[in-house]
Amino acid sequence: MKDDPPELSENELKQDFATMLLLEKLLRESYSNTQSKDIQALQWSILRYLNDTAPSRRTVRWISSFLCLTHAPIVRCIATLLNKGLVEQRRNPMDARSNIISLTSKGQRVLEEDPILRIAARINQLPYTDRSHFRRISRNIALTKDQAEGK
Repeated sequence: MKDDPPELSENELKQDFATMLLLEKLLRESYSNTQSKDIQALQWSILRYLNDTAPSRRTVRWISSFLCLTHAPIVRCIATLLNKGLVEQRRNPMDARSNIISLTSKGQRVLEEDPILRIAARINQLPYTDRSHFRRISRNIALTKDQAEGK
């Protein structure tokens, strides 16, 4: 039994759209550094992925799949992260056609300044019930992606 009405009204759709614009604004504001020398949003995503993933899955193929992007932007970002000394790569012992990418100690230190941590701190300031609802709703939205796309 669903608690949603069969069809959303135009006003409800506008409110949902406005909510998503606020979330987008919140995320964009968290990445306030926009100079080319700064770490960009996609680079932060790659650093987070490398920090939280088993070494066997730290390849361009796995990163691309996780972030739903083609290899080209991932390869460019990894090259930038290599130049900044935030990651290193070595041949994959299981597949010589690929490299295992890992965080350097500098990359691990930089992650302590992850802009998403500032958003998490703001969420943590909410009352417990609101935090709990926000987490549940965020997970539901992420997990219902295929349903929304008609798959």
